[in-house]
Amino acid sequence: MKLPYVVGVVGESGVGKTTFILNLLPKFVNDGFNVAVVKHCIHGFDLDVEGKDSWRFVQKGATGVLLTADDKIAIIRKPVDDILYVIQNWFAGYDFVLIEGYHQLHGIKKINLLRKDISERILVKGDELLCLVTDFDINTEYAWFKFEDMDRIYRFILEHATKPCIGVRLSVNNRNIELNPFVSTLIRNIVKGMVKSLKLPDRDIASINISLYDVNDVKG
Repeated sequence: MKLPYVVGVVGESGVGKTTFILNLLPKFVNDGFNVAVVKHCIHGFDLDVEGKDSWRFVQKGATGVLLTADDKIAIIRKPVDDILYVIQNWFAGYDFVLIEGYHQLHGIKKINLLRKDISERILVKGDELLCLVTDFDINTEYAWFKFEDMDRIYRFILEHATKPCIGVRLSVNNRNIELNPFVSTLIRNIVKGMVKSLKLPDRDIASINISLYDVNDVKG
């Protein structure tokens, strides 16, 4: 199953996250990519209108409702803890998913938007920060662009989307365990962080092997 490359667009209220995504979307579409958008509505939204059939189903106990038409479908269901798993599986087969908001969602790369006198605080740091986009000059170790550099930002995203991604295989007592994307990313980031802290001479990590064993069985 092909999973999409997920990019978060984060920033405090007023920095222009929606406008940024609207300006970025045509770049993907014009190159033939299949792209979806996820918006984190912190104040909620009204899709399940009182009195409609979908609302009546939920009132009678349905925990999920699928609405279909000739040109669209919609799912109404209770929120889940692993929203990344839902996104990657619901949009399986897509090339890219752009998420507006969710700056605390782990396991994806994020573009942090900053604007002078509105939001100059970096919300995302470390490996999950793909780049900064600002309307002012900034001295930083991270990659950064101006808002008008949309072509360069787009090419930067494509460059990172095509980089090899280290996968995770888990075997317990010689039995392979299937991992969902969230758990796989969590394990990968924790293990990579631990290995990097050892300051080994190898700069690029291609593979890591970890074995658990009974120390009482080790002779000598």
